[in-house]
Amino acid sequence: ENRATATKFAQRPNPSRVLRPARPYTCHVRRTALLSDVLAEFTASSSVPSALPQASPTDDAFVHALRSLEHFIRAEYEEMTDPAVTALRLAKDPDDLALSRAVAGFAVAGWSDAVTNPELRDPITGGDPLHAAADDQAHLSGALRLPLLHLLAESALACARIDLAAFFLERSGPVPDTLFGAPNPYLTVMRGLHIRVNLFQGQVGAALKLVHTAIESAHTPVESLFTSAVACLVEGHMRRHGVNIVL
Repeated sequence: ENRATATKFAQRPNPSRVLRPARPYTCHVRRTALLSDVLAEFTASSSVPSALPQASPTDDAFVHALRSLEHFIRAEYEEMTDPAVTALRLAKDPDDLALSRAVAGFAVAGWSDAVTNPELRDPITGGDPLHAAADDQAHLSGALRLPLLHLLAESALACARIDLAAFFLERSGPVPDTLFGAPNPYLTVMRGLHIRVNLFQGQVGAALKLVHTAIESAHTPVESLFTSAVACLVEGHMRRHGVNIVL
């Protein structure tokens, strides 16, 4: 099934919904730490305990969105919807909203029943959360900006919306050498996302260049396995077009 229609909802604007500015510095530091811990699960070599506190605040949209993301990482797709819906409903600032919109897209991509769930409509526009995120010019906070844009791009790609994924990656810019102030395994996932989007858009030269960077930058066995899988994707594409290449 082509997921391109997965998040097309009727537009029902909600003009009464007003976002607050980003939260205080201490909250930003806590969010950064929690997001970093959850993203680490993408490249974990084995099953790990949840990175989220068991007794999380019931009104914290960011934590609810992270819980939905954690279900996605663990392929627990049926469990994603409830925390994603709660996150959308409680979102109070641009960071809340960006992550909530991303996990709404993941929920729709991963579980067919979520496609027609009206509670996964955008809380501001009443329509498609990923389109709303693309149109949203609100400033995302510091260290959260880059991973949030990549999660939006990954969510769009999961829904087979390649142009929208490319839009978020263009907004984010190139993958840096550090994340959250230090080398981070999730950077390999980010590089793999850029490679896939470039490849699916027919920009093979850019994809090849990024593959070499990803391979050289991988530091753990899981990162190396991930980059090998992405390299195989590029090799297969090249061979279908008559070019034999080994990466």
